[in-house]
Amino acid sequence: MSLLVVILVSLGAFFAALLSGSIGSGGGLLLLPMLSAVLGVQVAVPVLTSVQIVSNASRAYFSFRHINWHALLSFASVAIPGTVMGALAFVHLDKTLVMRLIGLMLLVYLVINIFKKNDGQQQSKTTFLPFAGLAGFLSGMIGTAGPLGPAAFLSLNLTPLEFIATDATCSLILHLVKLAIYNSCLNIPSSVCGLSVILAIVTVVGSWCGKQFTRHVSVQMFRRLVMAALTVSATLLVVRA
Repeated sequence: MSLLVVILVSLGAFFAALLSGSIGSGGGLLLLPMLSAVLGVQVAVPVLTSVQIVSNASRAYFSFRHINWHALLSFASVAIPGTVMGALAFVHLDKTLVMRLIGLMLLVYLVINIFKKNDGQQQSKTTFLPFAGLAGFLSGMIGTAGPLGPAAFLSLNLTPLEFIATDATCSLILHLVKLAIYNSCLNIPSSVCGLSVILAIVTVVGSWCGKQFTRHVSVQMFRRLVMAALTVSATLLVVRA
């Protein structure tokens, strides 16, 4: 792997972490295509998982005291079994079709969310757990849940820092679960370890920069940014999957 490729992938990882650190979503979807082009999807998914462990751990650390533990436990109780099933199905299922279906479903959710008045807890009961389960499954199968995890937490009306911290901690748990499965089922070449370390360091810097941005954004503006990021991510899932 040439030095130029490493530099380009590292820049991509930085901006992906900056996006995730700012609005809590989109980083994995940006980085996965680049890693797949360089390493192939079979290796790219475990490498992306390793990088996201560090990225989410750094985001969770920077905002640890803002974690909403009730939301975390509810999410994890559904998402972890989904992650296990998705990781075990990683080699066998048609990832392209699943990604497009998830993207279409998410676009429908976003349209409903935009035009329907927020009814607080009632909305969370009908959308939170299904999206948590789907986020876990998709994360296990293609290495990233994309916008599904943030879409679930969006229904809980968390503050920006609660949103970032809780989503990052939940994502960290899912990444640790699926990496254990990947390591036991896949033959991952040791040559990618160095690249994983470099990308991990870059994501910590990007996550910290994103956290500083979040401090200066109002709740209303933050929600708009999340909705915009989710819309773009969902569209990319449909069009470019």
